Amino acid sequence: MSDFLREFTDAVGAELEAANRGIASACHDWGKVGGLLTCPRECNYQYLAWRAALSLCYAEMEQQGQDLLLLAPPHSACIEMKTWLSASGLKERSGIREDLDKLQRCALPDTAFMLFSSNDLGQMPIQLDFLRAHLFADIPSIWGKGPLTSCFPTASKWQPHAEFWVAVWPVKIGPMFSGQRSQSEGALPAPAYSWA
Repeated sequence: MSDFLREFTDAVGAELEAANRGIASACHDWGKVGGLLTCPRECNYQYLAWRAALSLCYAEMEQQGQDLLLLAPPHSACIEMKTWLSASGLKERSGIREDLDKLQRCALPDTAFMLFSSNDLGQMPIQLDFLRAHLFADIPSIWGKGPLTSCFPTASKWQPHAEFWVAVWPVKIGPMFSGQRSQSEGALPAPAYSWA
């Protein structure tokens, strides 16, 4: 696997963590505890992932029935994103499986699944084991290719000592995710700007 998917995962994690710090600071100014979990909406996290993707390549949200398209000519990739915040994760199972099926059928050679989640501090490995056993048990090949993760502490009035994390599993690995680019293609373009 190329460094691109690792860089993408790290960029999304950094964007989410920066937003978390901003929300936490604003909530603190009002005498409240807060962070990304203050408004746990999948669309918010997807927007931040899109912003992070723009630091690596051109990206479009909600195009061609896909959550996120990464466009680095001559290659492109599709990312489907879901939030998993219920206690058991079972209510999200059907949506996650639908996205995984969509990624397998996608015509693009590079596809990945991104999951946003939160739990008590230090519990991410346990949650990933749960996913392996209960959500991805019948597709073991996904575990040989990931996940790549980014994790940071956060808080909410319901969960004062939490961590928020993002995990990315490559579903189909083509030229963009494998690093098998021809010399004539060169490297991916450098970011034109940074959100920092």
